[in-house]
Amino acid sequence: TVSPSDGTLFVCDSGNDAVRRVNAETYEVETAFAGSLNTPVGVAIDGQNCLYVSEWGGHQIRRIQPDGSSVVCLGSSQRGKLDGRGQHAQLFSPAGLAWDARGNQLFIADFGNHCIRKMTAAGDCTTLGVGGLVLVDDCMQSKHYRFVSSSLGCQDGPSSMASFNSPQDVAVDSAGDIYVADWGNHCIRKIEAE
Repeated sequence: TVSPSDGTLFVCDSGNDAVRRVNAETYEVETAFAGSLNTPVGVAIDGQNCLYVSEWGGHQIRRIQPDGSSVVCLGSSQRGKLDGRGQHAQLFSPAGLAWDARGNQLFIADFGNHCIRKMTAAGDCTTLGVGGLVLVDDCMQSKHYRFVSSSLGCQDGPSSMASFNSPQDVAVDSAGDIYVADWGNHCIRKIEAE
């Protein structure tokens, strides 16, 4: 993600649980934030120069202020699928992030839930697509569990009926159309602006 204020490039360094900053003129790399991230994979910047980082392993979105302080703004450390406000919502391995052109909505590729999530500036989270999970008990005695998607697929249609298969990234154009890198379906999907 590139900062609109000075052209600085921000990159997630998942292996080191950090976000790196690349100077646009000198290409010098330095650590912008590290410490409390859990496998960061996506980063977006808002109009106030706050970074939003998706934590694949932490199942949450963290907001990092320009002064370096941070707070979890969406999700909890518990993986799951639940719409709601702030830490009452649940995500499952969130990946790519993108703000709309007005900075009112953050779109999240919710990889593990096979759907796109939308967070308002107020912190309310809703779901685009029919993704969801079912917990399956593979072996009652040894307590081995796995999550199986109840609705992954490649169904086009209204956002309430569309299905995805492990969406990896999102982008939003100036008209508000959302483009989804639908990793499991090997295609780019488009969600038209409402």
